Amino acid sequence: MNPELQAQIEAIQQRNPQLAQVLLKSYVALKKRESGEVQDVKNPPSKTPDKVPPAPPAIPDTDTPSQSPPKGLTEAESFQKNIPAPDWEEVRRFEWQDLLTKAEDLIQKAGDWEALGPLRPLVRLLVAFALREGARHVPEREATIFLAQWELARMLEISERTLERWLNDTRYDKYRSVAQDWIAWEIWMTSGEGIGKTHAVRGGTVWRVRVKPVRRSRKIRVLAPYLALPWRNLAEDRQEGRTERAANANSDTMSGYKRLHQLGKGLTLQSIVGRPLITQRKKHPLSLYPDTQTARDLRELLRIASIPNRREGRRSWARDTAAAIARALGDQKSMAFWLRIVWSALRVIIYGGGEGVLRVLFRVVSIASEARQDGFARSAGAYAHYLLGKEGYFELVSPFAAYRVG
Repeated sequence: MNPELQAQIEAIQQRNPQLAQVLLKSYVALKKRESGEVQDVKNPPSKTPDKVPPAPPAIPDTDTPSQSPPKGLTEAESFQKNIPAPDWEEVRRFEWQDLLTKAEDLIQKAGDWEALGPLRPLVRLLVAFALREGARHVPEREATIFLAQWELARMLEISERTLERWLNDTRYDKYRSVAQDWIAWEIWMTSGEGIGKTHAVRGGTVWRVRVKPVRRSRKIRVLAPYLALPWRNLAEDRQEGRTERAANANSDTMSGYKRLHQLGKGLTLQSIVGRPLITQRKKHPLSLYPDTQTARDLRELLRIASIPNRREGRRSWARDTAAAIARALGDQKSMAFWLRIVWSALRVIIYGGGEGVLRVLFRVVSIASEARQDGFARSAGAYAHYLLGKEGYFELVSPFAAYRVG
């Protein structure tokens, strides 16, 4: 094979291995056709004569070439055997670098890249995590990321003290004010019994990451339900070596951990995106609503046992329940809407639909109320209406819409 042609195929092989194989097969077929091994219409087979002429006497000739495969075919086969197997680690590294580039482009298009100052790599890394999890394809445009502090520092190739200064030092206030349009963070505390401690210890950091910035005076915050999730089990992590001490103790695994972090992977990395808050972890029920008087009143009202049997009693119950919901959400102007919601739930109860509709209603009001306190929802009533659809409330009550109660 021509050295120049071989160099071109090798260059294509690095970018697109499949295209290089197709070109190589085409080259081999072309060489076969030129050597006469493959016949076609333009190169028809020669007719065999009726009488085979006698073979000429054998004349010893040392210059006669031996019967061997064509030179071009031999070169192509040897070249194909020498093609290296794809380096999948390099492919993963390229994909991660591509995500980092896309995250940087999003920040630059929003006009925040220069204003972030030294916090640029931190925000870019977290936005890349959110992009990888598909946060651009959900209505919330955000993801919740959990990661141990020491792992995040290694991914950024900085020390933990530097990361702490970025997040807490007053000298970085102007940069953090810009970063908080994109990210919010809270320290996740857990029991230290698994590592021999009698008190609560830091388990990692929960990050709320948006792929589209929120421009408002009150910055975004991590919602309380996500802080209640059991992100880690320190005892299991200690046994399986998912700790900083285990990573530092074994020198043979240091390069492996480093490669893992360069690919955007982490030992403690977890993420949630695009799911209803109430259904994040079914095995670990969350205490979503604080034990206040309003919560106790609402919890007591949204029970089958609290619904009176007589018509006048039901009307009074419906008014009291709607008022409690509006009060919990600070949405007294929508009292008529919540009264209709309560009546629709009452239809389901009266005509044998079960108590599940009341549980869904209580969960939705609990989440929306807490989102209002955390500053996540500007209008808790509108957010509760959105959650009713997302949690399937309207599908539960629609079969009973034709019935009448009163």
